[in-house]
Order: sequence, then C-alpha cells, then structure tokens
Amino acid sequence: MIIIIKINIKKEQIATILNIIDKKDKISKQDFESMLKEEKLNTNQIQSINRLIDNKVKPADYSYFNNLFLLLKSYGVEKYCEISPFTVRGLDYYTGVVFEAVEISGEKNSLSRSLFGGGRYDNLVSDFDEKLQIPGVGFATSDVILLEFMQNKGLLPSSVLKPVDCLITVFDKDSLSNSIETAVYLRNNNVSCELYPDSQTKLDKQLKYADKKKIPYVLIIGPAELKINKIKVKNMKTGEQKDLSKEELLRVLK
Repeated sequence: MIIIIKINIKKEQIATILNIIDKKDKISKQDFESMLKEEKLNTNQIQSINRLIDNKVKPADYSYFNNLFLLLKSYGVEKYCEISPFTVRGLDYYTGVVFEAVEISGEKNSLSRSLFGGGRYDNLVSDFDEKLQIPGVGFATSDVILLEFMQNKGLLPSSVLKPVDCLITVFDKDSLSNSIETAVYLRNNNVSCELYPDSQTKLDKQLKYADKKKIPYVLIIGPAELKINKIKVKNMKTGEQKDLSKEELLRVLK
C-alpha cells in the first residue's frame, strides 16, 4: 500500500488498482498491463508496480515484516509463511496486514485457490462504540473449498462423508413451504436430510442428484401428494415408491 501511494496513484483509484494487482497471477502480463493502462497509469507507474510484484519483499526489508516474522517464529509457523506482493485484496478497508492460506504441496489434487483470507482491522470495534479502541483480525473461508481440501487430504472422518438419510425434493415454488416443513420435522426427529435448493430444477434432475450422492431415499411432495396429505418415498436402490404419512415416513427412515 505504501508503494502504491508513493507512485502517486489517486486515492479514488487505489481500490481498483489493488483489485487488478490481486488478479496478477491469474492473467497474462499483457492483460495485466492493459488493465493498468485503462486506469490511466503511466509507464513509470506500471513499471513500479511490476518491480514490486517481480521482486518478492524479504522480511528484513521492512521493520514491520521483520517483527511479524519474529512472532511467527515464536509460534513455530514461520516456515509456512512468506510475503506475497500481490496479496492485496481488502487493503482498501483493512488497516494492517492481509493474508491468504493456500495449498502448495504440488500434489496432483492440490487446490489452486486460496483456502481462506483475511486481515487486520484497527478500528472495527470502534465503528460500533467510539469508546472502545480494540484491534481485531478476521478471516473467511469457503465451505466448499475447505471440504474439497479435507477430502483430498483424507482428513474427514467416514461419518461426515456418509450420505444423508434422504433428499427432500422441491416439486415447484408452490410446494416449497411443504418441503421445508418436512425437512424441519425430520431434523427435529433426528433424521438427517437434505433439501434440494432450487425449485426451478426438474424432478428428474433432482433424482439424478440424489443418485450421484448415494442418498438412499428421495421424498416427493407434489400436488398429488398434497391432495391426499401424504409424502411419496422412493427407494433409490430398488426403485420402489410408497405414499406415507409423516409418522410412517419417520418409521421407515429410522
């Protein structure tokens, strides 16, 4: 951020320039420089940014990073850390260091995206109460990316990977509330279930989804089932279908 300011980039441009730098390792050098030129940066400014990115900053270069790596060493994790000049996402609102965690094992199934990222806020709490001057650090992760990472590493217990007891389909938007109520009923009775997230998806595709995830039972609650106050239960292994009440369904699934 200091270097960005030193090369006289306008304050209102900083967020945009940081966003472009953040994409540096995902696009070609030509596209990167074209994006900077579109923001009216001159040749000297672009060269300064390239020098920053191409020459990794070492901890000893700045007292801040030197002190940071001394602390990381105390925790015994400094070997997992390095300074990345193009990890700049969020510097327009974070007030200190920003960070990302990525997998660098080089294995065949290694992820190429960051597992999580975050940064330091010096004034986060004071935004809610001016009397409190408490700094904080926050980060966020993607449950999908984290799950894939843990699966690749064999870190998930088999009980977590076990499919749910049933998939509750959504016939259409008019019956969505009935599907939700069924999900709540089953969960309150300790039956694991998954509610299909899209009422626009055709039923056959929802069934294929359950088959792919090896979910043993599928529940269908359409107009015909609502008319007789029943739930159609399909056994995905045998293909057998039955219309059951909620109480009967509970006995089958348990």
